[in-house]
Amino acid sequence: MKKIISVFICILMVLSLLPFTASAADEIDFTLRIKSETDDEVVLTLDYDGGTGFCALDIDISYDRVRLERKNCEKGDGYVAFEKYLSENDALSMCSINPGTNPMKVSMANTLGFKKIDGKKSVVTLRFAKVPGTKFAKDDVSFDFTNCQTEAFTDIKVNLAYDLKQPVSVADKTNSADKTEDSTEYPQQPSQDNVEGEDSEIGNAPETDNGKDTVGQDAEAPDSEGDGADDTATAGEKSDKTKTIVIIVAAAVVVLGAGAVVIVKVKGKKKNG
Repeated sequence: MKKIISVFICILMVLSLLPFTASAADEIDFTLRIKSETDDEVVLTLDYDGGTGFCALDIDISYDRVRLERKNCEKGDGYVAFEKYLSENDALSMCSINPGTNPMKVSMANTLGFKKIDGKKSVVTLRFAKVPGTKFAKDDVSFDFTNCQTEAFTDIKVNLAYDLKQPVSVADKTNSADKTEDSTEYPQQPSQDNVEGEDSEIGNAPETDNGKDTVGQDAEAPDSEGDGADDTATAGEKSDKTKTIVIIVAAAVVVLGAGAVVIVKVKGKKKNG
């Protein structure tokens, strides 16, 4: 009798281990990620990161009505690609989404077991409006997974992780690129006059030629063969000619004045005589 009891206890112990072994083998890993976030909106994806491919899955998605307002709940690009794969292989698929309630209801079923197609892994995509100026937090949304099963109706344990890193938006990338360009230092180009150490800056006084302001005058290109000596000589000759003309005119005025004085004196002598 004691032997029979011992055998029976051993059988019970072996049977008690079977469910735990099955549960350990059938697990699935989901991760909630932020796809994009702006000042007043956030888009989330529930991604399949590996494990047993589910043939049935029900999800209740609850959200904080104070901080969030539901805008949309739809199949992710991963499940859309998987449905296309099922259609090409004459397999069946069903997906029902009821976003009008809180919690939102999602039910999925297929005959092959979900898997990633072309690396796409998003099962559900969620879009919420949020209080302007706030950041999405882990507690804003919660998930309740039920009826997650294999093709043989074996229960699958669901693991959920959170990856809420703030994605880099297009505007931030653009601003970052602009800052990089603004901070780039370019080598200074030598000036056309080959003057070292002088940079061209807005607001500098106009250049002068021999102390005379050249603003408003047409700049003339210097003679490629001359060194400026001919222009200086020409200016000197003009100055000398001007001086000569002035002296001649002055001399003529003096002579005419002297002649007028002599004539007056002669006429006076004739009248007295």
